[in-house]
Amino acid sequence: MTRSLIVGVAGHVDHGKTSLVKALTGVDLDREPEEKRRGLTINVGHTTLDLDSGTIFFVDVPGHQAYLHNTVRGLWGIEAAILVIAADEGVMPQTLEHLSVIEAIGVSKGIVVITKVDLVDEEILPLAEEEARRLVKDTFLNDAPIIHFSSSTGTGRLELTRALESILSGNSPSHEDRPFMMPVDGVFPVAGYGTVVTGSIASGRICTDSEIEIYPCHVLDKVRCIQTGRRWTDSVKAGMRAGINLRRISHTQIKKGMVLGQPGRLAQGRFFNAEIRLRDYVKQPLKNYSTIRVFCGSSHKLARLVLMDREVLMPGDRGFCQLRFKDEVAALSFFPLVIASLSPVRILGGGLILEVSRRKWRTRDQERVDYLRLLSQGEAPDIVLTILEESYTTPIELEKIAITSGRSLQETKDLMMQLVKKHKVLCIGERFYLRRHFEALIQTAIDMVSDFHQSHPDHLGISLEEIRNRFSTLDGQLKDVLLETLRQDKKLEPVGSDRLRLAGFRPHLPKNLLEISHYIVSLLEKMEPKPVTLSNILERLGSPNEADVRRVLSFLIRTDKVVRIFHAKKGNREEFITTEYLERIKRDVEKHICSNGRLTFDDTAKVIPIGRVRFNILDYLDSIGFTRRLNDMSRVMNEPKSLSGRGPHRFSGEKKGHSLQ
Repeated sequence: MTRSLIVGVAGHVDHGKTSLVKALTGVDLDREPEEKRRGLTINVGHTTLDLDSGTIFFVDVPGHQAYLHNTVRGLWGIEAAILVIAADEGVMPQTLEHLSVIEAIGVSKGIVVITKVDLVDEEILPLAEEEARRLVKDTFLNDAPIIHFSSSTGTGRLELTRALESILSGNSPSHEDRPFMMPVDGVFPVAGYGTVVTGSIASGRICTDSEIEIYPCHVLDKVRCIQTGRRWTDSVKAGMRAGINLRRISHTQIKKGMVLGQPGRLAQGRFFNAEIRLRDYVKQPLKNYSTIRVFCGSSHKLARLVLMDREVLMPGDRGFCQLRFKDEVAALSFFPLVIASLSPVRILGGGLILEVSRRKWRTRDQERVDYLRLLSQGEAPDIVLTILEESYTTPIELEKIAITSGRSLQETKDLMMQLVKKHKVLCIGERFYLRRHFEALIQTAIDMVSDFHQSHPDHLGISLEEIRNRFSTLDGQLKDVLLETLRQDKKLEPVGSDRLRLAGFRPHLPKNLLEISHYIVSLLEKMEPKPVTLSNILERLGSPNEADVRRVLSFLIRTDKVVRIFHAKKGNREEFITTEYLERIKRDVEKHICSNGRLTFDDTAKVIPIGRVRFNILDYLDSIGFTRRLNDMSRVMNEPKSLSGRGPHRFSGEKKGHSLQ
């Protein structure tokens, strides 16, 4: 694809802008009857000039103050400018205002053209040139060539063409690798084709059959065909103007000021967080909470200005602000904007969109000011880390980081990989999270485990579900990574598959419950082979606090010292034996079945000679998968998962339906 350059032709009314374009291209851009009648440009005109190095896209803007809003919308998106000053009139009000707009939108290349040189004598021309030099001093046009030009005689035509060729040949792609964005400055139907939209492509590239989205209405469509410079083409890119034919949408659904963009890739919100500069020549300071006119792309909207670091912005000063719109606006970060007064429309200055947001900020918030200053002045890694700093609960997608940081997708991807290698960023799936935040989450979880041990020293550890609930606001994938990291952390150790505890921690009872614990174990051993009920324990202890007894029993069960073999579905009858006694019973049962093939109903009394209570023990052995009962009430060995009393129904003091507390 050849080089291209969008050049704005700006200057005061009747200084010869349209005549200059016609002299270079042969195209008269004053096509409307009203423009012909009044002899001035009302609407923005567009045409092209093919040079050896590529194509120039001219944007001819109105010079009359009454059409300043058209001028600003036309100049937004240009990459170079021709500032036109008539030799017979010199610098006029709109010359200064147009120069302000061009500077505000960040144009860095241009040419100064003194027109109508055939209408002045040799004494006036040097004065006009000197006045032009004073005007552009300390601007981007300070070192620009000043060309004398006459559309009537052809003077300067060759020099101007060469100057344009020089800028074009040295022009590097601008925003070409960012998401596609084209502010719409024209909409019309074409018979046999349908809806056609026109505009200057601000960033990215688009080709036929590509999916596009119309912002802010979120309508999706496809590109049918493309024209640029009156030529059909398969693709266009940043730095070009284009007419794009859409497949489905009606021309009545699109308006000037909307934006064509890559689906889901443009930022959208009611707030622009920006840095603005008030022009030196503005007479009045800009007060906090003023209502101003904001030009961005091909749209202009009213916004409430909220200054973040001061109450008043003085002429010539820069400041950070939040621009609050009534409706959502679509844009990309680090694109320019122009601000103007309400009525009459006067250019106040310009600035840079640092962030498109849906969040309203408080004024005079130093943390927000520091954030915007870093976005404005920081290096790429610092900007990315600051963006990640803002997200505590959710990792951020690569595309969103690229959009917010104002960088290309590939550049952002390379940068993120570098930060991952430097252990500053964590890669979670295809998203990224600040490692410092993640380490803080880990420490919070460790502190949580420690606090749990302090309040529940008799528990094996805290459940993973409880940790998960504590971090309920975290993104699900981030939460999963956090829990897996905790299981592998050297400061912690897993307990089974669903609990964690501090490394080296061993559950223990508080001193005031140790005596009860010793008594219960002694009682169970003394009462063997018969189980002991909870009511027996409470009675023998002399009616102590039942909650304390249940807490001790839960601890003894968790630490494999005691087993609850029976819990009545109705009533409160619960029976307990020691784990050691249960193991002896299991060995006796296994030995009998291995010798006889099964344990019959009659044999149970010989193997477990403790009366009818033996059936509770046998049912418990079935429940943990140690034995399996047949239809004739006899039992055979199951393939046991464990011979230690563990199984799906083994008591857990914290599982629903099995708690003693």
